Amino acid sequence: MEEEQIRETIKYSCRKCLLREMDKNAYMENLYAYIDRIEEDSKADKAVYEDRLAVCKECRAESRSADL
Repeated sequence: MEEEQIRETIKYSCRKCLLREMDKNAYMENLYAYIDRIEEDSKADKAVYEDRLAVCKECRAESRSADL
């Protein structure tokens, strides 16, 4: 693979890794700005969104209890 192709391949991953170095407030602002740019017809409806959040919250609760 040419060097330029490699750079294009890893560009997205690098951005994700660098998010952890971002100020927490700046990260949240960036996240909400991204969400605001998503077209409404591409977003899940409110009920589906809430169901997905419930799954995430359950998973986090399970991982915390496993750490004990």
